[in-house]
Amino acid sequence: MESGRCDFLYLLTPCDASGHVLSDCQNANWGQGVRRATALISDGRQDMLKWGLISQDNDARKYIPRITHKAASGEENPLLQLVKLPKRRDFLHPVLNQVDGNDAHTRVEELAASQCVVDELPASYSVFAVLFPSILHRLTVAILADTLRTTLLAPVAFDATDLPIMIRALTASATDDENYQRLEFLGDCILKFVASTHLMADNIDWPESYLTAKKGAIVSNGFLARASLAAGLDKFVIAKRFTASKWSPRYSGNVLASTEPAAATKIERSSKLIADVVESLIGASYVVGGFDEAFLCIQTLLPLEAWTPIAVSNATLTAAAPEDTASINLRTLETLVGYTFQKKMLLLEALTHASFRGANTHTHSSYERLEFLGDAVLDYIVSRRLYAHDSNLPHNKMHGIRSAMVNASFLAFRMFEMTIVEEATNKSTMLPEVQHRALWQFLRSGSIAVNVQRDVALKQHKQSREEIIAGLQNDIWFPWQLLALTDAPKFLSDIVESVIGAIYVDSYGDFARCEDFIRRLGILDCLERILRDEVDCFHPKERLGVLAVDNTVQYVCVKDDREAGGSKEYSCRVMVGGKEVGGVVKGLKRLNAETMAAWNACMVLSGRRDVIMEDASDGEEFFEAHDGGGVMLDD
Repeated sequence: MESGRCDFLYLLTPCDASGHVLSDCQNANWGQGVRRATALISDGRQDMLKWGLISQDNDARKYIPRITHKAASGEENPLLQLVKLPKRRDFLHPVLNQVDGNDAHTRVEELAASQCVVDELPASYSVFAVLFPSILHRLTVAILADTLRTTLLAPVAFDATDLPIMIRALTASATDDENYQRLEFLGDCILKFVASTHLMADNIDWPESYLTAKKGAIVSNGFLARASLAAGLDKFVIAKRFTASKWSPRYSGNVLASTEPAAATKIERSSKLIADVVESLIGASYVVGGFDEAFLCIQTLLPLEAWTPIAVSNATLTAAAPEDTASINLRTLETLVGYTFQKKMLLLEALTHASFRGANTHTHSSYERLEFLGDAVLDYIVSRRLYAHDSNLPHNKMHGIRSAMVNASFLAFRMFEMTIVEEATNKSTMLPEVQHRALWQFLRSGSIAVNVQRDVALKQHKQSREEIIAGLQNDIWFPWQLLALTDAPKFLSDIVESVIGAIYVDSYGDFARCEDFIRRLGILDCLERILRDEVDCFHPKERLGVLAVDNTVQYVCVKDDREAGGSKEYSCRVMVGGKEVGGVVKGLKRLNAETMAAWNACMVLSGRRDVIMEDASDGEEFFEAHDGGGVMLDD
């Protein structure tokens, strides 16, 4: 406190149980002095609940009174039962490194009344003064959130009962409080979904590359930060941790001076922090009121873009879908997908490669636009389930699980696995036979290279499928290293997302129909098993960075490894702190090899496998861990 100042923003005065302020006469009994405990007892004031804090002679420690021992007849120096006043001043955060608790501030001690002096101010008010900074912080934060609710976010129609989730959305992770990270995870996918439908509907003739570039611009941290700073959102961000030890009262003179235009100071906030708060508020609005409230929040916080309402986007996209120009029999394909299309051309478009030239094509003859939309739909469906599963599921685990479920290698694997049985006639023998039909067989392509890549990927799938299935069903770690045994081209995972996009458009935005297809693929079953058995989905390279602690992680290229026939493979080893861990690993590409090498190293460092650690050899090419590699994660 500043000496000589009394222009406090708030003044507290004692009151009775009904809330009436005590009279001057009553307050007069509350001096700043002390009295001997024996004198109070002699005066008949033996109700210790009305006493002040107690201290011993020549001892600054304070005690909270409990009860007086009943003295024996003629005893003039009874024992007082007291509890030490804690030094703690922060009552909003748990005490760290205190597993069993400290009973020093809860243990009842007995002191002789003749050795004690008592403060005039009742102890209950002294205890309140200790708690007041924590109470005031909570009140201040609630007022801050309510001001945002009734001003900038008034169009979103948050209710006063929604203040707890708004406070969480405004609280940065640096505070160590319950923060915005889970809500930011949810809001991020909602914003990207809304942006995808808006751009698709608003730019019917744009190719996927234009859509991707524009989407990247309007959901970027820079765009979000600029828009929200212009609106003044940065004033509401709770970025500092409450520390009662440094608390001091605020003075009205200082507050009034800070409101003068010339005295206004700019609070520096990182663009990522502001962008995260925008996304967390979008997530909070979705939790409160679904897509309608989330869309209003996006419109309010990001007014620089003329956002198209989701329902309008859905209707526009469905109306713009090409009409069937001829009778198209897609019964087998629709049975495989589990959805009957009203506009069959959408399904054909979803399975048409850009290289195809032939019948039933139109301006947007490839799957790319639908894949752009399906990617956002899949992200939303997975993210929504993760957020709703368990409020204690941390954001980093949600990120890891989502990365596993929407990863290109995993999607291609599930696509190969989803088949239906069809009776057909063998063209050589003209005899009936049973065939297993999969989505890749319906892909329309005009490129020999595409067909060759598809066939190679199918061969790799057949060689690795049993290991991968076992890993997905039984392992406690998600089998990234097994998926790295395959190298499916991107178009095979793209057609999974394009079919999701086609179903979304044809069904006027029916997520339930999209989820039906995703479940047929086996994605939701895998997700449910991961959540049920608490499978660790961190990528091996991420996990290795944690296990290595402070040691440097390097991926070392071992050159000139070739298989018979001349097909080149990439070989590498992992160096942790200058020592090889896990041995040399060969992969189809650098990404695959480094993923498997990182997994081997994780097995060693976690004690699940014994492998000798060797010093680095000469003549090898080094890559730092942050240079990339591993199975690519989602954006």
